[in-house]
Amino acid sequence: MKNQIDDLNASRGKPGITSENDPNILRAIAIVTDQLAVEEGKLNDMRDKSRGIQQALEEIERRRNDLIREQARDRMRYINR
Repeated sequence: MKNQIDDLNASRGKPGITSENDPNILRAIAIVTDQLAVEEGKLNDMRDKSRGIQQALEEIERRRNDLIREQARDRMRYINR
């Protein structure tokens, strides 16, 4: 989409662009810019969800390691009786 915006901006300075074409190009730029903002918003939402999932996985891994250590301590106590 950024390439589309760049292409539209570049076309404004090309020969043959009339005063009638320029407003159409500006409208197209506005539309693509809005679409880009929407997509960036979706991307940010996905990043936030990804961070939340990553944090949950890290917490699960910590809990798993704690349980493994606890189980190992219990076994050692049982063996040393």
